[in-house]
Amino acid sequence: MLTALIVLALIVVLVTILVGWLRGRDRNNYFENEIDPFYAEPARLAAAGLLHEEQSDGGRRRRPTYVITPAGEAALRSWLAEPARDPGLLKLYFGGLVAPADVQDVARARQEVHRACLADYERLEELLNDRNDWRYALATVRLGVRFERHALEFWQTVVSEPVDTQATVPEGNGTPQLSGRGRGGNDE
Repeated sequence: MLTALIVLALIVVLVTILVGWLRGRDRNNYFENEIDPFYAEPARLAAAGLLHEEQSDGGRRRRPTYVITPAGEAALRSWLAEPARDPGLLKLYFGGLVAPADVQDVARARQEVHRACLADYERLEELLNDRNDWRYALATVRLGVRFERHALEFWQTVVSEPVDTQATVPEGNGTPQLSGRGRGGNDE
């Protein structure tokens, strides 16, 4: 788990450096335009038929609004119901779109991931325990042990919640909308 966090931090740093370098060499000032390359995902999902793009008629800065399509909702529900090694918190956040039993399946899968990570950290802790020259690594490993124990406790509370067998999955009433707005603010 710690390795994954370090790799993620390095990727963020490298992307930041790369964007800065590209901004300095961009002849068309693409990065200074109001269309930021990081907001291309909704257009890609619309092209795939997962979102519907609606253009507003008013305002000086017309940006599209995206509404999830039935195909997009089906894809989202399928992804949310699938217990995988994906980050479970994101799946839990959207758990209201799937059956409660599916949320518990995700929680059980996350428990297995955290148990495996905890076992790795505990093995490392045993190896580093009497090595003063590795005291900072040991401190990091101990933090990993604490994190994994707390994560296991959290996912156990999700698994332990009683499942309401009468609960139904919403069928698209009040479907989520994704705004095409970039950096916030009022675009009207």
